[in-house]
Amino acid sequence: MIKKMTEIEALKEIDRILSNLQEEEISRIFEWISSKYKINLQKIGSPVISDRPLENNSPLSVKEFITLKKPENFYERIACLAYYLEKYKGIENFKTADITKINQEARLDRLPNPALYVSDATISYGYLSSIGGGKKALSIRGEVLVNALPDRDKVINALLEHPFKRKIKKSIKRFSESSINNQ
Repeated sequence: MIKKMTEIEALKEIDRILSNLQEEEISRIFEWISSKYKINLQKIGSPVISDRPLENNSPLSVKEFITLKKPENFYERIACLAYYLEKYKGIENFKTADITKINQEARLDRLPNPALYVSDATISYGYLSSIGGGKKALSIRGEVLVNALPDRDKVINALLEHPFKRKIKKSIKRFSESSINNQ
């Protein structure tokens, strides 16, 4: 039985294989892959990450990633930081402290109340999912948001295609039901 490879492992293996090829050979490989898997490389949600060549195959820094994505508020920034943790650092489950740490690594302005913003990014916006034990994970809605950034039209479409339905607390729901029934 073949062990399923993670996305990060696959990217490392692809990088290892392509590093010994010429640019035109790599181009032909991507043309073949896009044809075989019916991928339009011009329409993929993630923009080209960087025009600069990678020094020593080093990945994009969190600071560069945030600069390219241009989040407009703390909630979008948290989604971008969570995306970076998952896709570039291989950390799929994280706590608020991890978001704070990666925010500092990016040398961004301090989040005024990280716990509140992470909670709101989860409960009010649906960019993160709560997975228990105080840990969070990037949600599908959060991932499509980050993939659409910095194009605001794509962001609007992505969020419309992935609506978030807030859960109403049972006590509030019971209160509103009882007030309706008493009338």
